[in-house]
Amino acid sequence: MALNAVSTQQGPITLYNAPPRFKVVREIMEICGEVLDGLRPCGHPGIFDLNLQYAMLVTATNGAENTFTQNNVGKLKPKDLRMLSNLEQLVHEFHRNVKEAKAELLPG
Repeated sequence: MALNAVSTQQGPITLYNAPPRFKVVREIMEICGEVLDGLRPCGHPGIFDLNLQYAMLVTATNGAENTFTQNNVGKLKPKDLRMLSNLEQLVHEFHRNVKEAKAELLPG
């Protein structure tokens, strides 16, 4: 999946679509990580900030992983769905920032 190919999913998060939506969040984080690796040699000070944000989002995503596995769907609570919704928003916003940084620092 390319950086530009990621689409934001709309609609509420439910018990049935929470695991696939979490999988999309993980995929976006992997894509952003690869792009950040490519941006590191640029030496721009903003890359440090993006790496810091990335580390925090990875920590949050890893912490939520067990909650959103297929085996735990019946155990999800409204609090978990809100948390996934917030995480999804943060990851999509971060994705936009990484995409913007790539466009500015790696033209072409």
